Parts: sequence; C-alpha cells; structure tokens
Amino acid sequence: MANGESEFQLRQDGYVAFDAVSLKDLIIERLNDNEIFTDQNYEGSNLSSLIDIISYSYHTLIYYLNKNSSESTFTQAEIYENINQIVKSIDYNPSGPQSANLNFQVNATENLNTGLYTIPRYSYFTFSGTSYSFNEDVSFNKNLSSFESLTELEDNNLLYNGSFVEYPTLAAIGENFETIVLAPSEDDSNFIVDNNNIYVYVKPNTLNSKWEEWTKTTSLYLETPSSKKYSVRFNENERYEIKFGNDITGKRLGKGDLVAIYFLKSDGVNGQVSKNTINNQPIYFYTTSQFNQIKNDIIPASSNLITSQEASNLRFSNKNSSTNFQLKESVDEIKQNAPKLFNSQYRLVTIDDYTNYISKNYGSWISSVECVNNFDYTSIYLKYFFNIGLDRPNDNSRVLFNQVNFSDSCDFNNIYAFAVPNKTLENSLEIRTNYLSVSQKNAITNLLAEVKSATTEIIVSDPVYTEINFCASVNDDDFSLISQAGDDSFLYVEVEQSSRRDLNSVQNDIAQIFTNYFNTSNLSLGQLISLKDLQQSILAVQGVSSFSTRRIFKGETIIDKNLSFAVYNPIYETDDFNVTRQDIDLEFFKFAYFKDLTDVQNRITVVRQG
Repeated sequence: MANGESEFQLRQDGYVAFDAVSLKDLIIERLNDNEIFTDQNYEGSNLSSLIDIISYSYHTLIYYLNKNSSESTFTQAEIYENINQIVKSIDYNPSGPQSANLNFQVNATENLNTGLYTIPRYSYFTFSGTSYSFNEDVSFNKNLSSFESLTELEDNNLLYNGSFVEYPTLAAIGENFETIVLAPSEDDSNFIVDNNNIYVYVKPNTLNSKWEEWTKTTSLYLETPSSKKYSVRFNENERYEIKFGNDITGKRLGKGDLVAIYFLKSDGVNGQVSKNTINNQPIYFYTTSQFNQIKNDIIPASSNLITSQEASNLRFSNKNSSTNFQLKESVDEIKQNAPKLFNSQYRLVTIDDYTNYISKNYGSWISSVECVNNFDYTSIYLKYFFNIGLDRPNDNSRVLFNQVNFSDSCDFNNIYAFAVPNKTLENSLEIRTNYLSVSQKNAITNLLAEVKSATTEIIVSDPVYTEINFCASVNDDDFSLISQAGDDSFLYVEVEQSSRRDLNSVQNDIAQIFTNYFNTSNLSLGQLISLKDLQQSILAVQGVSSFSTRRIFKGETIIDKNLSFAVYNPIYETDDFNVTRQDIDLEFFKFAYFKDLTDVQNRITVVRQG
C-alpha cells in the first residue's frame, strides 16, 4: 500500500479458527497471498515445520485462555479450586470430609454409686485399629443401686470416628476478621480432619483470665458485635479456615489472646465399623496439660467428672453398624447446593430449604431425605396406612415411635423429615430395619434449632421400605404371601443361537445390571423405578435375544413375557402388594430395595435358543 502498511484481510469466519489445523491453514493461506514464500506448501520443508510449531503453540495458548475463561464462571468451572473460590463470594462454605458416627448402648454395674456423672469431652474408645470419640461432655444419672441401662445417655449422644488432636496454641494479632488456616500435617496425605468437629477456645490477654469456649456459626454476618463465634470454611486448598469477627459481625480477637484449637482426625473409610464392635471396651480420657486447664476453666465443678475407676463400671456396646464416611463436597455437588443455600440465606423457611440443608450437612448420616409439611404427612403418609387396612395409623410402631418421641401438640407447623441412614447394607432384613436411632434424630433436631423457623418443629421420621422381587403373574389362589410367589420366580434369558458368548458371562452381565441399579447408595426416597430402563439394559447385553419372568407353581411353569416385579411392604405384605410390569413411582416416604440382591445371579437362568 502507498502508506507502507501491509494489507491483512482475514476471512469473516477466521476469528473462530481456534484449532491448530485451522491456524496452520490460515498462515499458509496468508503466505500464498503475499507470494514471497513458496516452501509453505510442501510438507517436510523447514518453513512448513516452523508453521506447525507456531500453529500448535497458539493452539495450546488459546486452549488455556479459553479454559481459564470458562473456569472463572460458576456454570462452567470444573476444577475444585476454582468453584470453591467462586462460591466464596456468596458466603457459601463447601463441606469437607465427614466422619462416620456410631450409636452405642451403655449399662452401669451395681458397683457404680448412684448420682450425677459427666464423661468429659473428647473421651474415646480404641478398637479394631480405629477410635471413636465423644465430641462434647456427656452427663447421666445413675438412679438405681443395682445394674442399670443408661438409656438417657444412649438417646442423646453419639460417638464419632477418629481421635481428637490439639493444634499448636496461637497468639492473636488482633486484626479484624482474623483468620487461622488449619494445616495439621503437610506431609501426611491421609490426614483427614472431620468437617463437623473443630472446636475453638480463647484465653483473653488480660490479668487472671480464664479459657472461654467459642462456638461455631454458619456465617459471621448473622452475629452481633459481642458474639463469641467463629466460622469454618473448607477452602480451595482443602484446608480449614477459622475466621473470627470484627466487633461488628462477631467479636474480634484481642491482641495477644491465646487461641487453642481441637479437631477430630478421622480414619476415613477405615473408620466404618460393623455391629458388636464395641464389646466392653475401656474408655480413655483425652488429656494434655493445656486441655486439662481448659477443662477446669469451662466445666462446672457441679458436673462431677467421672473418674477412671468409676468409668470402669460402665459397659459400652454397639448393636448397630456405623454410618458411612462422607467425602468432601464435589464440584457438581457445590454447583447443586450453593444456589439453594444462597436462596435460603442459611435460614430454613420452605420445604426445599429443609431438604437441602439436611442433605448438605448430614451426608455422613443420611443417604436420602425428603421433607414434607403436616398436610402432606397426614393426607399422604398417614392415609397410606388407612388404605392398607390400619384403622389407627398412629398405632403403627414407627409412626407411634416418632410421634411420641419428637412431636408436640401443635402439629400443624411440623416439618417431617423422612430420612434413610447412610450405611452399607446388603442383607434384606438389615435394609428394611435401617432406621436412624433416637440419638441421631435428637442430634439433627438440636443442630437445626438455630436455623429453623421459630414456630416450626422438626420431626425426623422413618421411611417405609418397599421390597421388590421377580414375580410372574399370580392369582389370588396361587399363594398365601406375595414373597413366596416372588421367591419362586426367576428371570429366563435366551441367547441367540449364533452368539459365541459364554452363557455364564451373559448371566454375570445381567446380574450386574440389577446390582448396579438397586445398589442402595444409588437409590433415594420417592424414586421412580424404571422397568423400561431395566428391560432395555437387559436386551442391550451382547447376545441376548429375549427374556421372560417365570415361576414354577404346582409343577407348571407360569410365563410372563415381560419383566415383572412384585412390589410390597415386607411388614404388611398381605395388605400392601402389587405385581407390575410398569414403572414404579414411589411416594415420598417409600424407599425401594431388591430382595436378596447378593443372590440375584442365581435367580437368572440363561439358555441358548433352540
């Protein structure tokens, strides 16, 4: 051009050419237009190799620029560090790992005198290579001079997997929103700090001061200037940030104040224990020189701390297995939970608020939860018992148990939280008797008290377990119990004659379909059980041509050319049963499981056509 500037005309769609091949074509096209170089058209030439290097370099650069741009937005972020930082702007605290917890039973022998006793916080049991600890002072009354079951102690307390650790004492700087990053062990990748058991004590920098217990809050912005509160956040580096106030939203630490932190070191999945693991194990008291001083300052003398000799007269045991260990909140879970918690502003008002809050904060306790108001409770849940023939639904053992223990006279404001404990169970009997204990229910209602509506009462309720089994069509005169017809039924699968697949491998593949689908960790309350999806999955197995549900009855084979299930309440199976070939749409309080899932392979017969 006359002005000496080079002309560069890019085709209209050239700006979207982000990949290396398109960039290479663009460079070659430009060089051809200038007619200065010619080697660019020959693969293997020096110039062509140089173009390759440039193209792929820019391809990589553009990729990372595009990726970084995507990672800065809530909807597109895929890296944990990035999504964690994004939700920080809305004061959302992602959950860290959560330890398993355990119900216990305890008896006092006749050698323990009557009176009030207190087991100090952080006391623990050690057994089977793991530990379980109390996270608070637990008190009980011994009323009888003889042997006595301490049911009050059992119903109001839980044991948590792990042992408590004392973090090095820190001296406060005294700045606004002072933050301590908990980094207990940089070298130990297996060092797991439980999300729900971090405790802080402060000793003011004044003459003759004593240790004070500060309490955890969901958000400092909800607190008053004098509130001795702290917040805990699981940050982008998977470390816990303990944050204090500024004398406006929460009390500020004074310069030179001593801060003592105690946290529960979890054993992770190795901390999950089976029933009857605690068998008269001795209890140990947590002790350090600093903790002993804290204990003397904050525990009233009237509490009557139990001695080692007195504690030897207590007999602890566990009739049930622990809950499961819960991993940190994933990226997808944060994306799902953050908007819900932000909308609720950490206050529970709507039904969804209760469901979301319980799901997020009690993942190690509860695998599935559905919350309803009193209208749905009476018109759907209690009506269910009327429909199956119970004239007095409140006489049902589970309904009666929950109402007596947790309800009050003002039922119209009740929120009923139907919850399934988070446990790994394979036996059908264990699954259908899998209920939260009194102590777990009490713990949930107590922890919800500070965020729920003032006029609302939380009733943690038990689900109705629905058993599913293979079942060919039946008539009223064919059986006395639906389970008998199901036990006699099986899945009959035909493999194409031309298929070279081993019949055992086909059987294994089909059994795996049911094992995966009905894995209790994959199921939820009120779930749709899709027979259509199961049928399609069976027919998709390589080599399968057809299948049917069959039953041997009185020497004859009853054939149903579809996937056919018996669906029933195992407690009231003569009153509540159905045989269906359609999808099963469960009500909000029902949780389904497949009967004897571990034996499902033996209920599948595979033959070759002809």
